Amino acid sequence: MYRYDFVTSELFGITQHGVPGGSIPWKRDGSASILNANKTVMMVFGGSQAPAEALGDTWELDLSTFTWREFTEGVGDSPSRRYGSSIVWLEESQCALLFGGAFWLEQLYYNDLWCYSFIGHICSGHGLQ
Repeated sequence: MYRYDFVTSELFGITQHGVPGGSIPWKRDGSASILNANKTVMMVFGGSQAPAEALGDTWELDLSTFTWREFTEGVGDSPSRRYGSSIVWLEESQCALLFGGAFWLEQLYYNDLWCYSFIGHICSGHGLQ
């Protein structure tokens, strides 16, 4: 992982670690990432380790300490494993919306919408027509 300083135009390597007794996420591509409202935490969902291995885990990276934590909080369902999803932050409702994605090995292409509310930590999914 690297950090780019826009003022000095320098690229710095970052030492990352997991919470005590924890780990860091597997290498991946095609994940969906978003910053929380105050830009102190980055959330990462899903992705792929190889075309045959879609991931369905969610991780948080504390941007002040560069400490990873697997995100297990929440009430309700969660999205199936996938890669190539899009994610946006809705400031007014304090929630993240995750749309679509794919799982190539199973030839699945998703047309669903997931909302994760940071108020109450509730996750819900909706099929789209």
